[in-house]
Amino acid sequence: MRVTSTGVGIGTSSIDYQATNRTVVHVEGSAGALLAMEDTGSKSYLFQTGNDLLIENDTSTGSIIFGTNASTERMRILSSGGLTFNGDTASANALDDYEEGNWTPVLRGANTFGTYETTTAVGTYTKIGNSVTVYLTLILSGSITGGGVGYAQITGLPFSTTGSNVFPQGNVTLSYVNIDTGYAQNISLEPISGSSTDILYFPITRSQLSVADMSIGSFTNGSVIKGSLTYQAS
Repeated sequence: MRVTSTGVGIGTSSIDYQATNRTVVHVEGSAGALLAMEDTGSKSYLFQTGNDLLIENDTSTGSIIFGTNASTERMRILSSGGLTFNGDTASANALDDYEEGNWTPVLRGANTFGTYETTTAVGTYTKIGNSVTVYLTLILSGSITGGGVGYAQITGLPFSTTGSNVFPQGNVTLSYVNIDTGYAQNISLEPISGSSTDILYFPITRSQLSVADMSIGSFTNGSVIKGSLTYQAS
């Protein structure tokens, strides 16, 4: 079918846009074709004639391609799943995951967990591919059971870290916390291990340039922990 400024035509012989193509629908104005759907047998197109290629379905590869200027590829949906950009066809480079959600951070001791009641225990995350960014806020209650032993840990990361001896370092702000190592210069958030883990701890750099682990005993009634971390998920 062909719709023009002068009427409607039906029949393959009268509506071929190109001799090698089979036009399915062709909408035309006084200045020429405005929108066409065509089928070459191996590919089908939806495009504006002489302007931007809108959608191409490549049946030979199973991909759907989005482009501009009839030949410049901007994005592709691979048959194997995922998005690639600007002509990249490698599956390894395809974006195949995006996720947002919540998680619950929990404070505990490494040797004896103890009980640390909270008024606020909030975590959010965004995952793009294998890159995860998390945020957390923990506010301990005015009265806590306590009893933890060892260095302080936060559990519950939404995805385990990738490991391979990589220690991503995040930011943390602490209030109403007793720093028991003295002369702390920097406190951060890190995974507890270079292998896959979903547990964080608080390494402290001291003025003597030595490093210590913050003790669970540093936290008391009303302690506040706010932090963020970006890491690669396993």
